Amino acid sequence: MSQNRDFYESLSVVDSLSMGVQSIAHTPIPDDWHVVCADVKASTKAIESGSYRAVNAAGASVIVAVLNIDRSVSLPYIFEGDGALIAIPPELVDSAQNALIGARALAREQFDLELVIGIVSAEDIRKQGAELSIAKVKRSASTHQAAFSGDGWRLVELTIKSEVNSSPIQTTSKADFSGFECRWGEVPARLDHKLSLIVSATALEQIDRDEFYKDFLDFRTKTLGDSTSIHPSWHPLQIDQMNLQVLPWKLLPEAMVRASGGLFSMMFYAMKVMLGNIAGLILFALGKDTKDVEWSRYLGDLVSNSDYEKFSSRLMMVLDVSTAQADALENYLSEAHESGRCLYGTHRSPTAIIT
Repeated sequence: MSQNRDFYESLSVVDSLSMGVQSIAHTPIPDDWHVVCADVKASTKAIESGSYRAVNAAGASVIVAVLNIDRSVSLPYIFEGDGALIAIPPELVDSAQNALIGARALAREQFDLELVIGIVSAEDIRKQGAELSIAKVKRSASTHQAAFSGDGWRLVELTIKSEVNSSPIQTTSKADFSGFECRWGEVPARLDHKLSLIVSATALEQIDRDEFYKDFLDFRTKTLGDSTSIHPSWHPLQIDQMNLQVLPWKLLPEAMVRASGGLFSMMFYAMKVMLGNIAGLILFALGKDTKDVEWSRYLGDLVSNSDYEKFSSRLMMVLDVSTAQADALENYLSEAHESGRCLYGTHRSPTAIIT
């Protein structure tokens, strides 16, 4: 067993994303650790055709399958919508490979999507002159999330995408997707838009990249308001907007991941979840707790623990904003881009979804 098995667990937690994007908060992952990478091929085309939930489900299934290998080990990961990055100790590599094969089979068989998969060692990435570092960022009173920095993460993705991933599926490889849930309805914008942002600093020097991220997050706070609240006004989720799905066909993405045995099995699973959701709605309204679930605080915890903002060598976030606020953020980024400080992309939507 690796002496670095508890590397991530032992990291100190920083209090905010503003601190988590600063290089001083990051620690290189051990040389004997590996990076698991998965990416949905042609995801943009799939999303444009209306398969957004399928793409999300395929990407998130990888995280669940790898985390379920050994729940006693704390593993840092980033969910990127159409894929994932997960850092693991060496003793989990063989099991992670099997989990990836199982997730790829799921993506093909259930969603007709191609999942590009692979595992690369940190040592091999560093031999190419790249770095892989991690910070642990406080998400709520009880949870934290990983922040990734260094050019090695993108190199892992490029390495995986350049390799052949069309080998026959090993049907004997089974992945454990227990814990995967996709039970919430679309969340409408409270103001005007759900604004998605991807922002990458372009300065050559790390100190200048750190400064840009600080400047942008300071501008976000100035434009949108106080960021110290657990549920700031621009949080894309609010308790009073959360709606459990009660229509069986809306629960099919989860059923396609969790159930096996064909359409009947999936519909049975979806009906079972539907009945559970109806009971949950009643318990939410009554504020009653049960032996297994604290329903009175479930919604608050869900909102607090959501990873609506994250850092993986670039900022990614979803914000609930007015048109004026969206314009201000986009104008700031446009000027920063013109001055050579960043690359960025934005998208405005009337709703957001939860996976």
